[in-house]
Amino acid sequence: MVANESKYSLLDYYHELTLIWRELCILHTQLFEVTNQEYEFLLSGVTEQLESNLALKRNIIDQIQEYDLKRQESVKNVFKNFASEEENFLHYTKLNKLFSENLNLSADHQLEKYNFFLIDIIEKIQIQNRKNRQFLNRSLIMLEDLKKDFQNTGKVLSYNKKGNLQRHTR
Repeated sequence: MVANESKYSLLDYYHELTLIWRELCILHTQLFEVTNQEYEFLLSGVTEQLESNLALKRNIIDQIQEYDLKRQESVKNVFKNFASEEENFLHYTKLNKLFSENLNLSADHQLEKYNFFLIDIIEKIQIQNRKNRQFLNRSLIMLEDLKKDFQNTGKVLSYNKKGNLQRHTR
């Protein structure tokens, strides 16, 4: 979908990037849903579904990376062909300013809406991933404690009436 720069107008690039941002929104929404399902599978302990879920998650991430490369290439072409000076083309605000000033776009044009949505869904994914990671870390700590208990020669740690930790044999 990357354009032939010489025949592409700024409006063509705007439409191309809007479609790319739309696809990124769709893919990130799918990633968010899969990340939420991952937590449910972790809680329920259904490892088969968790494994297939993780494979789906990897697939979605691969697709996101492909679209992000398309986005970067298209944005690079916009700045190469339409910006007056060399800019760091990966900043959305500079891209938005270039489009807004030259295409007379409204403040809430479609690309801007997609960008806000994308930022929001990425933040939600990050929060859910932290939640998943915390659950896994707690589970690993519990497993490590169980392993230590089983390896311990019959000695068990527990609390007495005063709340102090004490060792006793089973």
